[in-house]
Amino acid sequence: MIRTRFALVAAPALLAGIALGGCSSSSEEAADDTANANAAVCASLTALRGQISEVTDSAAAAADSGDSVTVGQAQTAVEAIQSAWALVSENLGQLSDATKKQFEMAQEDYQTSLENVNPDDSLATARDQVAGAQEELRSSYDDIVSQLGC
Repeated sequence: MIRTRFALVAAPALLAGIALGGCSSSSEEAADDTANANAAVCASLTALRGQISEVTDSAAAAADSGDSVTVGQAQTAVEAIQSAWALVSENLGQLSDATKKQFEMAQEDYQTSLENVNPDDSLATARDQVAGAQEELRSSYDDIVSQLGC
């Protein structure tokens, strides 16, 4: 009889322990998944930020020296940033919807700024507009990077 009572008391306790152990494992896995997703985005974002910095710094150096930037150079810079963004985009699928939306809005604002560059403007004016758009994009990414803990 004592064994029966012990079994009746021990069995639910054992099942509860197993269930709780499974829950903590799942939450640990979720935390690991989030950390891995953040790390992947951080790595690809670091590459993107490097591209943006390179383009912005080159534009500033050209402006300081009085050199002009050709349309071809500007297009190459835009393509490099778009390529780096594609890698970030791939990794965004692992993040929360809110974080994905922040990235998408920053990129959309950047694209809109580039599309609004008047083809009839001088290269100097276009360069300033592109540099301004890139600086805004860099600032937006800095905010998001801070939130991800990169």
